[in-house]
Amino acid sequence: MTLTDENNVEAQKINYNSKTKTLYKWNKNPYYYQSGSSKEKTYLKIGCKANYRIRTDNLSDKKAKKCNAYKSAIKKSNSYYQKGTAYLAGSGISLGVVACLVTANAVFPPSVIVSIVVATLGGGSALYKGASALANSQEKYYDAKDYYAIIKTYGKKL
Repeated sequence: MTLTDENNVEAQKINYNSKTKTLYKWNKNPYYYQSGSSKEKTYLKIGCKANYRIRTDNLSDKKAKKCNAYKSAIKKSNSYYQKGTAYLAGSGISLGVVACLVTANAVFPPSVIVSIVVATLGGGSALYKGASALANSQEKYYDAKDYYAIIKTYGKKL
């Protein structure tokens, strides 16, 4: 912060990259992140129900790894989601039906969820691959949720 001539406080300007958020809201709320910088300082803005700003250029290695893991979980969730929708487009089974079954069985590991979906809706490699990708997308979404709960304590609530 800098002081102006009239002793008013002026906040520093942080320039952020575009927002990356989860494509599918497995738990009603998307998680997101934005990287930013101001002079020599770097920041990570994260959010879901609340938004936080974390200064990243002075974090310990352990904390920086958790921030990177949060970003990676969001990217992987989106990648699996896109693969799942592509596979299901060729199966004739709606994304909504499969996503509901995946969500309803979220307490199980992805392999069990896929078995439940295939047993409920019938076989087919497109359905199997689509359900598998969506189950993995959901798992990475919940990984992002877990990392969010941890790394939000590194920053300041906005």
